[in-house]
Amino acid sequence: MADPKTLIELATFERQNRRDVEAATATQLADAREALRQAREAVADAVEARTAASADAARLRRLLGNIPMPADGEPLLEELADAIAEERAAAAALTEAELERTEASTALARLTEAVEHAGALRLAADADLVATQTRIAARDAAIDSAKTGAASGAKQAATNALAGADYTAAKARVESYLPPVLYNRARARFALAATAATRAAQIADATAAEFATALQQSGLPEDKLPALERAYNLAEGKLLDYASQAVSAVASASATLVRLAQPTLPPALTADQRAEIEDAAALGDRQAAVAAEAARDTALQTLADKEALLEIERIKVLAANPEADLDTLDDDPNTPLGAATVAWQQAHAAYTTAEDDFTTKPALPKSTHAVTLLAWQTAVPESVWSELESFWRAEDVLNRYKVLVVNPMVTAAKAAELAWVTEALADIARQRRLDWLGERLTAESTAAAELAAKMADRSAHALRGYLTL
Repeated sequence: MADPKTLIELATFERQNRRDVEAATATQLADAREALRQAREAVADAVEARTAASADAARLRRLLGNIPMPADGEPLLEELADAIAEERAAAAALTEAELERTEASTALARLTEAVEHAGALRLAADADLVATQTRIAARDAAIDSAKTGAASGAKQAATNALAGADYTAAKARVESYLPPVLYNRARARFALAATAATRAAQIADATAAEFATALQQSGLPEDKLPALERAYNLAEGKLLDYASQAVSAVASASATLVRLAQPTLPPALTADQRAEIEDAAALGDRQAAVAAEAARDTALQTLADKEALLEIERIKVLAANPEADLDTLDDDPNTPLGAATVAWQQAHAAYTTAEDDFTTKPALPKSTHAVTLLAWQTAVPESVWSELESFWRAEDVLNRYKVLVVNPMVTAAKAAELAWVTEALADIARQRRLDWLGERLTAESTAAAELAAKMADRSAHALRGYLTL
């Protein structure tokens, strides 16, 4: 058959290979049983022949001992020489028959284990094919759902929701809760919180890349597989997530907009709460506090980014040498790690200054920016923060699905599958060679050891004219 191009074709190909190996090994086992039977018969025949030859030689020796005149022994001496030659030939034949019996017995034991092993591998291949078929069926169902099925309308539904009257009304409602300067600051903080997950994923990806690089230094197909499998899993996961989550996520986000857009909703703030939040006399100090916090948060984000890059550089160094002296490399700005350390130190210094401006320098004689802003944020009731969170979360979900395109995800998954299958096929071919060589090495090493055990007998037979090579 043509080389597999898909995971199902690969699993089918491997299952057939395992079936073929199991069948061939079973045939070899049957042949080995027959070979052992014949070898045992040959040993029995050789023992019988040697016994007969030894008995004949002993008989002639007795006759020679009983003749009255030496001259009468000439015929018996000739017969005895022939009998001795026959006895030696029979002994040499017995040695070879015993060696063949030992080899046949060893081969039978080895093939018995090989048949069991081949059967186990075939069962594993059967199970792998079923699991792969189930997996690909789920993936293909996800593709169908994303392209033409239930999830296919999620992108348009998200687009429509963001362009609809409910979104406009909900946005107007939540924006009315807070003065623009506080609303925008809170929205920025909400978005910044999500960047931590992005940085963690970057560090994980960098670690995976170093792991793949270390494996692939061997150049073996087997060592390329983990990275290719991970790439496929990620691509497949995006499709499965889209198919399983898009409809419910967009529907839930849209429902949030509908709820927040209801004109019958009671006011979120009492008159006193609104007066406190919109206190014009405090606005200038509050704006200064917002600006100071924004500067602090920007510096904090830069510091977090530099810290992630520094961690990645450390991972690279330790991936190359787990015993590396990080302290020394940190202090050398001419190394990538040293440069990353300098960048982190600069970012940390900028953050320290911004944090100091926000938390310790007074905006008023009896206050600081941090205290001023915290008091303003505390004046906002929990119900308002909850509604803002619900709206922003819904807005983010809809924006994410609005820009998602299915076809590139499908293309990426199929390309990752082909790359994985191609290397897996090369590894199967390599492993098959190693399996054959390993089995052959075991057989030849055993045969050499068994032959060596018989060398004393063979050498003795060779001295007497019966050389076997």
